[in-house]
Amino acid sequence: MAQDLNDSILEVIQQCSSTPAYLDGFLQWASIPTSMSAGYGIVENLDYIVSNLTLRYGKEEAARIVDFMKAETESMVRVARGDIYMVRRELEGALGTLPVLQEHFSRLANAMNDDERRIFGAILQVDLRNRSGSASYPNGKLVDSDLGQSLVAILKSVDDHYPIDALETFLIKYGFLNKLLWIGAKGGRSAMFMTPPYIKGVRTKFVIKGTEGTSQCSLLLRTVIPAILFVLLSFM
Repeated sequence: MAQDLNDSILEVIQQCSSTPAYLDGFLQWASIPTSMSAGYGIVENLDYIVSNLTLRYGKEEAARIVDFMKAETESMVRVARGDIYMVRRELEGALGTLPVLQEHFSRLANAMNDDERRIFGAILQVDLRNRSGSASYPNGKLVDSDLGQSLVAILKSVDDHYPIDALETFLIKYGFLNKLLWIGAKGGRSAMFMTPPYIKGVRTKFVIKGTEGTSQCSLLLRTVIPAILFVLLSFM
């Protein structure tokens, strides 16, 4: 069973290797934070995944991605004899550090304008992997979560004029965050902002424009260390 599932996942990866936006959809599906005791939350999360994908690729492409993803993940669950946890685990393990996804989101990031690159570069340097933040359902915003407050602190250290309310859209658009839905066993709901596992790879490939020849020490002193200090001081 496990080998059959891995074969199905490998087939999808090969099929989508030239269209990594589709793999993005599968990774989001695998990252849904709702447990078995709350019914897995797959149907309830589809609109969230569509919203994330729409910000990155447009409404029509997002719809195509989700239609394909639904058909393939339903097939994978059948292969796994209904073990959704196994499918999630194997998908996330296969996709989380996949070079094609790292390259894809690195290209998106490196296509930003100068101001966006400066903000994104500072945020990337603070290790927020495996961090998530929750906000009230259904209209929870990133700035309402602890993670959001950390990110706002970094933003202010780099650009005090950037509109805080635009930060959530900006970070989802460029793949730093996914907004998904957590459902508790007793029916409670929260919007969850989650940093995807490919972020480490994006960090190593991202270049702050105008600093290609700058020493790492100089770059740390000018951009990264001030941002980290600002975050630490904001919680003292």
